[in-house]
This record gives sequence, structure tokens and C-alpha cells, in this order.
Amino acid sequence: RNPAEAQAALEMTIAHAIATDDAAAAHDTLVALGRPSDDLRAALSTVPAGTKLPTTAVAMSPADAAAQMAPAAFGGGWSPFVRARLRARIAAIVDDRVMLRRENGRVHAIEDRVYETLTSIVQVGVMALFVGLGVWLYLLLRAFMPGSGGRLSWLTARFAGPDPSSPWPTDKLVPLLGVATWVAGYHAAALLMALMPSARPTSGLAVLFQTLAGLVVAMVVAAAFGRGRTPFESVAMVDPRAEGSGLRAATWSLLAFFLLLPVMLLAVVFSEVVQQIIGSDPAQVHLAVQLMIGEADAIQILAIVLATVVAAPLAEEVIFRGFLYRALRDSWGRTPAVIVSALAFAALHMAFPVMIPLLVLGLAFALVFEWTGSLWASITMHALWNAFIVAASLVITQT
Repeated sequence: RNPAEAQAALEMTIAHAIATDDAAAAHDTLVALGRPSDDLRAALSTVPAGTKLPTTAVAMSPADAAAQMAPAAFGGGWSPFVRARLRARIAAIVDDRVMLRRENGRVHAIEDRVYETLTSIVQVGVMALFVGLGVWLYLLLRAFMPGSGGRLSWLTARFAGPDPSSPWPTDKLVPLLGVATWVAGYHAAALLMALMPSARPTSGLAVLFQTLAGLVVAMVVAAAFGRGRTPFESVAMVDPRAEGSGLRAATWSLLAFFLLLPVMLLAVVFSEVVQQIIGSDPAQVHLAVQLMIGEADAIQILAIVLATVVAAPLAEEVIFRGFLYRALRDSWGRTPAVIVSALAFAALHMAFPVMIPLLVLGLAFALVFEWTGSLWASITMHALWNAFIVAASLVITQT
């Protein structure tokens, strides 16, 4: 649709051909570059002045022609790691020792930075895991200590739980309406983005816009039909009780996050065993991770992080705990509400190979909300989990 896209398409075609040793495809593309049509001539006019292009591609080998393009124009818009790897591949084919040494140096420098960052993230995760194991051991010992009555009342009594007098509509259609309008708002935003001629429907900004659009629609429903003075009160984001501090609940959700890590490790291992037994397809990469693969635009990466760490926890907790869990709890009681809301949370992500870990997450978020009575606790815990996963994924996928 524009010269920049045409140039990028040509570069990607040559890159793929060289990487797969498809000499015929590389030759055909370089011929097109050497004898450009009007559209290709317009695309080549965007290349910086002084760049040596393979204008005599027919008489050159594909590798030599690609080597001429590689130092300056080749690989525009890609991440530095991908560009360096491809240039090193071309240099190895044409035996250009100088370019090969330079590009391999860049590759190793990026790998070193990635390894150090990933190691730091893993170390933080392992430390948090051991903290969680220590807390589990302490809780078990405390539960069986004399005088405790075999219960953890000293812990559960720290919060009053969900407010039984919370102004919530008795009409059970309202929570279902909130869930339905949230889904409708999300997909309507996706359709709007797809209809915009200059938008990228699968970009980080698009996902952020869709997530926020669904959240806004859900809060509008809470404002219109909820009996709370504000929509935030209707979805338990504001507790009128003196002991219902959202900040206090969010702080204590750190303890719940540490407890979650050992359980999630067991859930992931168990899920892998089940997949091996039943021969299930491997888990698909999450959309947010797919968008980060090879993404070089800092704004798009920031949008993906905001959508995953901020917007998604807010939206999903409002829907699954603020709307769905509270309505089910009023009708069926605590235990069925915890299970059903967790199942709905896992099913929404439509990822069967990781259904068990998602179910564990849904159970954990519901139990934390039940413990504190504040939606901010489950939002914080959800955000912490997503941030941990996104941090590791962001480091890995950039290579």
C-alpha cells in the first residue's frame, strides 16, 4: 500500500530465501530489484542516498547482491538481533570476514544482555518461589499449633471478606449483561480498528484499545444498573467499611502472590504430564507474546505491556470477580461461585493445553477476593502474575 511496505516486503523475501538456501527465489526477487516496475521503482526511491543496490542483479549471485544491500538498507524495521543474525548469515555465505566478525560481535553482545536480564528475572522468580514455600510451611505449622483450633482464623480474620450489605442489584441479569457487553465492547473495538485503513489490527496499541473499550462498556453497565453510589462501589473496587482499605488489601495480595508461585509450578508440571499422556497439541503462544516477537517499536511494546499488566487485570477482575463471582456467590454460595468463576475465566482464554494453570489462576484470584473483600487485591495479584510472565517473554522473544 505504500513504498515503505513494498521495500520491507522485498527485504523479507530475500531474507527468507537466503535463510532457507532457496537460490531460485532469491534470484527472482533480485531480478525484480534490478529491473523494477513503477511500484518497485517508487519503493527503491525511499532507500537512503549512497546505498549500493544490486542494479545488476542478473549478472550477480543472489548472495553477492544481498551482501551489497545488507550493510545499509537491508532489514529496516526489524529488531537489532534479527538484523544482525541475517547480516551475519549473508556474510558467511559470501565469505566477507569483516562483516561477519562485526555482525557476530553484535549478536553476541545482544545475547549477553538478554542472558543477563533473563538470569535476573529467573533469580527473582526463584527467590519468590522459595519465599512462597516458606510461607506455606509456616501456615501449615501455624494451623496445627496448639490453641489454633486447627484453623487459620488468625489469618482470615484480618479482613472482613465481601460486604454482605454491598449495594448490588438483586436482578441476576445485570451481571450477565455486564459480561455480555464487555465481550461486545471488546469485539466492537476490534472491528473498528480493522476498518481503519491505516491501523494495525493486531498491534499493541490495538489490543490496548480493545481491552480498555471492553472495560469502559462494563463500567457503564455498572453505573447504569448497579445500586452502588458509583460503578466502582458496585464492582467492589470501593468498600464503604472502615476496614475495607483497597490499598491494604492490595498490599496483602503480595503474600497471596508468593503462595501462588509454588502452586502454579505444580500446575504447570501436571499440565505438561497430562498433555504428554493424552497427546495434546503444544500450547499456543499468547497473543501478547506473539506481538512482541520481533517488535522493534518501543511504543508498540509499551502498549502491549500496559494492555497485559494494567488493562487486562482491571478488565478481567471487574468481569469475573466484580460481576460474575459476586452474583454466583449470592445465588449458589461461596464454593460453587469460586469453581464456576474460575472455569469461566479459564475457558475465556480458549487455550486448552494450559487450561489447568489458567484454572488454578482463576481459583487463586477468586479466593483472594473472597479473603479480602476488595477487588484491588485480585487486580494486584493478577497484575503481578502477568508482569512476571511478560518480563520473561519480552526478553526471550526479542531474540
